[in-house]
Amino acid sequence: MTPRRVAFEVVRRVFDEGAYADRAFRSAAEGLEGRDRAFAMQLAYGTVQRMRTLDHAIETLGRRPVRKLDPPVRTALRLGAYQLGFMGSVPAHAAVNETVDLVRAAGLERAVAFANAVMRRLSEAIDGLLASLGEATPGEAALKHSYPDWVAEAWWRELGPEDALALMRAQNEPAETALRTPEGPLVVDEIPAGWIEAGRAWPQSRASQLAGAAVGATPGERILDLCAAPGGKATQLAAAGAEVVAVEKHPGRARELGENAARLGVRLDVVEADALELAPDLTGFDRALVDAPCSGLGVLASRPDLRWRAEPLPDLQLVLLGNRDLRRLHDPPRGERRGRRPARPALRRPGRRVARVSPPSPARVSPHVATRPRHLGLLHRQNATPVSWREWVRTVEIEPSLYAADFSRLGDQIGILLDSGARIFHFDVGDGHFVEPVTIGPVVLQSIAPLVHERDAVIDCHLMVDNPERHIPQIARAGGDSVTFHVEVTDDPPRMIKFARDYGLGVGLAFNPETPVEQAATAARGADLALCMSIHPGYSGQEFMPEALDRLRELRSLLPDTMFIQVDGGIDHKNVVLAHGAGADLFVAGSAIFGREDLPRAYRRFVRALGE
Repeated sequence: MTPRRVAFEVVRRVFDEGAYADRAFRSAAEGLEGRDRAFAMQLAYGTVQRMRTLDHAIETLGRRPVRKLDPPVRTALRLGAYQLGFMGSVPAHAAVNETVDLVRAAGLERAVAFANAVMRRLSEAIDGLLASLGEATPGEAALKHSYPDWVAEAWWRELGPEDALALMRAQNEPAETALRTPEGPLVVDEIPAGWIEAGRAWPQSRASQLAGAAVGATPGERILDLCAAPGGKATQLAAAGAEVVAVEKHPGRARELGENAARLGVRLDVVEADALELAPDLTGFDRALVDAPCSGLGVLASRPDLRWRAEPLPDLQLVLLGNRDLRRLHDPPRGERRGRRPARPALRRPGRRVARVSPPSPARVSPHVATRPRHLGLLHRQNATPVSWREWVRTVEIEPSLYAADFSRLGDQIGILLDSGARIFHFDVGDGHFVEPVTIGPVVLQSIAPLVHERDAVIDCHLMVDNPERHIPQIARAGGDSVTFHVEVTDDPPRMIKFARDYGLGVGLAFNPETPVEQAATAARGADLALCMSIHPGYSGQEFMPEALDRLRELRSLLPDTMFIQVDGGIDHKNVVLAHGAGADLFVAGSAIFGREDLPRAYRRFVRALGE
């Protein structure tokens, strides 16, 4: 396979299949060596990295929306535009001809003339177009340097314009290759072949090495490294003479961790376990290092596709350890304290936001489920059996809204409600634009989905976002069963409904209190449900708007009897009866359930109220 064909496969798989760039490259580039491999990597990774800027150039000069192009044509033009705009060593005629050949090789002869015309326009004008892009505002800078708007806005806000722009430019440069040598500093002209395999050197970024150095390990100390794979920092600490216990949750990564330690000739005690469920006797450490899951914004240079996967992370999104757990791990038994300083956290980068959020109890979550229960999601779960909303709703349903849950014990609360009879959970996603808060997202959804699905229940996701098309694939991959988007953010509801169904999701359409009911009813045709907001979306704990009852009655009169009506906002055990009488079938309740200490009692109050 030629270098350009390898790059084509990588870019196609990243954007059309959701593949990770590094894994896609390793697979596609097998057999490529030397300059060919380096060229393919630069072209593939650079195209993925600069996707937003390239798409702008293609749309401006090609006069056609990129999203409407055939996927192979889109991929080929992105590669061609990158060669013309960012690889000065590639002659323009070569970029044009090779791009056209890629389109032809994809079997799209009808698109060859179009691709050729666009590439010729790009060859003549892309340099001027790129030079004309401004960077005076976060939006301009995001387009010029190819970042999502939210990343540019976050860095602008946290660092100021000058440093934000410097960081954007730096993260677009090729990633530095850094090695740690167990033997100490070495000066070599080039890395001898076989050094890494033989354990003479280890790939580890300077930032990672700095985090290990910040722990300050000394011989004889007992150190705990949580989330330890692949082992760079753990082996670094062990090489300093410390007794290191390295904890890794995933079996494959735990095995890899042990193999890497053996290769480097250091001793590690590898524990395959969830960091939140360690054995009670695993305590008495002098120091603990937690390099926890984060937004990843500090490694965008080495992970070109991450900027398009990452999402704005609210303060209650990541699954991390609570302070109580860290104190238990740090504190030796009474009488054995040695006066060591407390654990140091890893370095924090702009945009890395951390919180103490408990995942579902591992006793209820199995990552190796052989068969899936019946639920609404279809395409993204291999063994799913198609089930409609009609089969799920038992005349009426109370949907506990997880937005109001206690995220320090989210898994336990979900388990309690499942035991109480809940079978549909409401999951709100806010983007900071359509609604002001940035709320829980796919990271949390992915962590709770196994627990919910193993109990034959489903997750109904409410997208309070400007661009549902961006979020729907992520929701599907993370384990959502249904998505509801807002009529206020789309000009073509039928297309969006079909888009969601193509991902195997149930579909709902929501509308805000100021939106005409008739407009919403018309837009909801073809969906499974219509969601009538009885508050303005975005914040939990608001009071129910009484005028929503008239809107529910009007909506019921306009929709077919087969379509469900959902109501969300300020629902309690009193007004739920009124909302049901007005025509609603699905009731989203947040504070009225999670605001009470006794979850089973709070849930049963709703059930009793609707059963009377």
